[in-house]
Amino acid sequence: MRKKTFVLLISWLIIHLCYNGNSLQTSNLPFNTYISFSVGAFLEIPVNMFCILSLDRFGRKWPDVICLYIGGILGIISGCLSQNAEHEIFVMAMLVRITFAAGTNITFQYTAELFPTEVRGRGLSLQRMFGAIGSCLAPTVVFWTTFEYSVHRSSHSCFLVEKIAMKLLLLFSKKKYFTLIATLHQAEIDRLLPMMVLGCLSLVAGSLIIILPETTGHQLPHTLEEGEKFGAHESICSIFSSKHKSETEESAAKFGRDNLAADVPEGTQGIFIMTAKETEAKL
Repeated sequence: MRKKTFVLLISWLIIHLCYNGNSLQTSNLPFNTYISFSVGAFLEIPVNMFCILSLDRFGRKWPDVICLYIGGILGIISGCLSQNAEHEIFVMAMLVRITFAAGTNITFQYTAELFPTEVRGRGLSLQRMFGAIGSCLAPTVVFWTTFEYSVHRSSHSCFLVEKIAMKLLLLFSKKKYFTLIATLHQAEIDRLLPMMVLGCLSLVAGSLIIILPETTGHQLPHTLEEGEKFGAHESICSIFSSKHKSETEESAAKFGRDNLAADVPEGTQGIFIMTAKETEAKL
């Protein structure tokens, strides 16, 4: 449980940082801020509905990982686009927003199912606290390059970040990996860095969630001991094993009830059949 809790804490912090950071990044887009934010919020509605309708079919773990990976890759790519590609930047930013929104909603459901019943409330409260910390850090990540840098100041930490970013961008430009402008100015770095940072953090969160077990199709743990054993024998790369296991257990239980009804005396068989049907209906 300690490993799962630690992974969930870091994941919640990063996911909320990415989601809120991407929302704040709307102000840096080359479009009207109000329209951009409204379009992004409207696109979240069908995405949230799709998550509600598809989680029981596709599970929790891998849809969450895929959303975070797609959002991270698109975030890095959008940060590498040319400043003149305004429409491409807007489309990529909206795609990143809906993937982060889907990942955030799936993580809410996923976390509640991983914690045992005994500590579920306290576990969710702890996760929400780390999510709030990530939300507080989001403005710092998005607007950290808007400060005025000076080479002659006493603190050189921010200047080091700017220097590293400049060298990386110039390296990409020389190798022609991306259509970057050779002469980069401060505004270009301000726009590129937040998207790249959020994209990289999203990839980290997706990689962490891979080591967690799938919860779809399994009976949720109630005690700490059950929480320790939950998903212990599940492979990291398993996708539908939990669903198949659930179907196998249900078939075995049904087979046992049918045999029990067949072995009872003839006069009382109807009572046992009725009891078996009632038990099956309750399950």
